[in-house]
Amino acid sequence: VQSDDQVSQDPDLHITEDQDVTLRCTHKISTYNILIWYKHIPGLGLEISVHGFTGQVTSIQNPRYSMTIERSSLSTELHIQKVKGGDTAVYYCAVRDTV
Repeated sequence: VQSDDQVSQDPDLHITEDQDVTLRCTHKISTYNILIWYKHIPGLGLEISVHGFTGQVTSIQNPRYSMTIERSSLSTELHIQKVKGGDTAVYYCAVRDTV
């Protein structure tokens, strides 16, 4: 990671149960090849919710979760359908550079 590399994502969101939610992440790493959304529940550590390789989503841990990758705009979105209490967590977007 270089000092000018940057990942930004949505601030806190407060959602009512059974609503759909979209979390957005943008970055400045044009040579990336992997995007990962982590879910952190305090006291339980991090778990990978969704990850994908340059435009192709390859792993989803929950069928209500999906991810879109927009390579041209250097962004990704995590979509959660019908939010449940168990979805309450801090979500982190991570980008892996190929260089």
